[in-house]
Amino acid sequence: MASGQTSNYGLNQWAAEDKVMRTEFNEDNAKIDAALKNFGNCHIVTGSYIGSGEYGTGIYATALDFAETLGKAPELLIVRCSDSSPSGLVLLKGMTTTFYTLSHSWSSAYFLDLNWTATGVSWTGDSTAAQHSEKGKIYLYVAFG
Repeated sequence: MASGQTSNYGLNQWAAEDKVMRTEFNEDNAKIDAALKNFGNCHIVTGSYIGSGEYGTGIYATALDFAETLGKAPELLIVRCSDSSPSGLVLLKGMTTTFYTLSHSWSSAYFLDLNWTATGVSWTGDSTAAQHSEKGKIYLYVAFG
């Protein structure tokens, strides 16, 4: 029988003279399993897509689906053009719109409408640059789920 326990999860700690018992290992495994379930695991997926050149209200030209990689929509999605453009998107699951600017000026400010599904997200905007769908450009993303 273990003579001590860890301070955080109460896992068994054995001294050299302690008798090791299988039931104590099973109890420890159950505690670890419960702690990991409550903590959760963050999965990170990276990828890219090529802009289609389409845009406009109601045209969800940019759609990313994570059914095969995350099995659900990401909690956080970051998108950036692979060229030297200063633009990028940061989308949090559940947002319905996001603000986007092509420069540090309000004169080039856009709102994107977001459409979340169980496994992904798509968005629509007022220009190919704002919508991150400029024809032939490569866009990189990282998704956290």
